[in-house]
Amino acid sequence: MLRALPWWTLTPNPAAAQPHASTDNRFLPYCAHGPDLVVLYSPAVSLLPPGIGISLDLQHLELRALSPGSWTFDVVDPRTAAVVSTDLVEVGTDGTHVLATAGTPTPFPTLEDWLLIGRRSDESRGVGGGHGRGQH
Repeated sequence: MLRALPWWTLTPNPAAAQPHASTDNRFLPYCAHGPDLVVLYSPAVSLLPPGIGISLDLQHLELRALSPGSWTFDVVDPRTAAVVSTDLVEVGTDGTHVLATAGTPTPFPTLEDWLLIGRRSDESRGVGGGHGRGQH
């Protein structure tokens, strides 16, 4: 699955996710962004000492600089490449999408490593033959 992504179209874009990793805090998400693709890596926060507050920061994870239109967001287990959930989202002209929490303090199923892969649908790009996907 990950090998099929067009990595050459992506550029590192920390500002495309809020909050995001920095030199002061490397345990927040990392983001790469292209015109119709976003890949976000969220490192494990379960290994951090209690009280550091990272999981609280991730209660409101916002993606930015997205092209308006229909997007599919897959939550992927990087250990197995299994897609554990899929959300279909309409992104407005403000180019933002806030991820909902998943019953944990973060938008991810556990406090382990996770990938979020967002793809803009073919219909939003004006290309025929798009596919619809439901939630898992």
